[in-house]
Amino acid sequence: MTSLLGPGGRLVGALTVEGAPHLVQIDCLADGELKRSLGGLLRISPLVTGIAATL
Repeated sequence: MTSLLGPGGRLVGALTVEGAPHLVQIDCLADGELKRSLGGLLRISPLVTGIAATL
């Protein structure tokens, strides 16, 4: 998905590092270079199968 980022674009998501989810931010600089910044730990609840309601 980073190939779709234009200069000044930003992608934010989660990345597993050493078994724990962390916030990650990827910025596309003016020259097209990508810069990745790793943030702090995220607290994400696990999904439970068979519980979700059907729309």
